Amino acid sequence: MGVVVRVRFGIEQVAEILTRMMINMPGFYRYRLVAIGLMVCFFYMTVATMAANQGVVEERDRQIHLLKSSHDDIRAKAVRVLCRLGPQAESVLENLVAMLDDPSLSVRMALYDGAGRVPGLARPVAERLTIKLAHEQDEKEVRYGFAKLVFAQRLIQEAGDILNAALDKAPNNLLDVVAETARRTGMRFPAHRALELYERSPATMSHWFVCWAEYAREPHPKIIEILRRELREGKDGWHLARAANGLQSIGPAADAAVAELTGLLHHPFSPARRYAARALAGIGGNARSALPQIAHMANNDPDREVRSWAAKAAEALRADR
Repeated sequence: MGVVVRVRFGIEQVAEILTRMMINMPGFYRYRLVAIGLMVCFFYMTVATMAANQGVVEERDRQIHLLKSSHDDIRAKAVRVLCRLGPQAESVLENLVAMLDDPSLSVRMALYDGAGRVPGLARPVAERLTIKLAHEQDEKEVRYGFAKLVFAQRLIQEAGDILNAALDKAPNNLLDVVAETARRTGMRFPAHRALELYERSPATMSHWFVCWAEYAREPHPKIIEILRRELREGKDGWHLARAANGLQSIGPAADAAVAELTGLLHHPFSPARRYAARALAGIGGNARSALPQIAHMANNDPDREVRSWAAKAAEALRADR
């Protein structure tokens, strides 16, 4: 940091000197002076880059040495510092992977925190978590580790096969966290795969399935029936809103859910009412029975955004004859 500050100060000094010299100087000499100034600034920046790289190497070597400490907190801190180096820690990947066998939970959790930053680290972490998953070991650690893998930008490319294996091996009480990690990192779930996972444990997978259905746009009768059931039985406002949004993405094929969506128009959670109105408008003419309630919402709902969406929905239903 001291080197960077000194270099910045040096560049500022050069700029100030050049500015003073250029005030009364002829044009030709000004251009030459600017070129000299740029060369000096480039020299300073090169020196700063070399010093910074040298500093990273020294810090990396020091942290590798600290990985052998007998104190758990020192080893955990060293893991975090190395992971923060990102791609520059790729050369010590082997050292980091070895820490997966560390007896301290805090050290392993530090490794899960940084798994998404170091290229190549996500796969061995996913493999180790899958082994624990298959043996139903350390539920808290497995949940934490998979939740942190969400931040690994190339997880599907690096460990898509591992995630698929984890989905097959996961016990029902951990299936949701693995499926959510896979969904949020870009894994595609065709309708039959999503239904298969949901039916393994409906109570555990309810939230995941609704989040998947929001963007799936699958007019599968079984998916529509599950979303209708979630609207009838769900209690959380956002859960109900997502279920309604899933039906909205399906469109007219979801007309069997008109009764459930109409009931949702009276829910105290405003996003749930808003998404219900949108879903009914998306269903179209078969949802015209809800038009009086939507028109009433457009004029009287306490939430301005709900009123706006209800007005659009009412207009769409009137137009769809």
